[in-house]
Amino acid sequence: MCLSTVMQYTDDPENAEEVCSNISSFEVNGDSITFTDLLGEEYVIEGSISKVDFVKSRIYVAA
Repeated sequence: MCLSTVMQYTDDPENAEEVCSNISSFEVNGDSITFTDLLGEEYVIEGSISKVDFVKSRIYVAA
């Protein structure tokens, strides 16, 4: 099973902070993204996906 961690940043992806983990799916809704974790809890984050790293299981969101 492949679950991801969502990392959010404002200026520099190197300074991204973890927002949520164990993410099993996401849906883009205009300027926001709804992430759903393994237990079904939803997290709505404003921003856009800038990068998905499949090796590190991370999704980067630019605020």
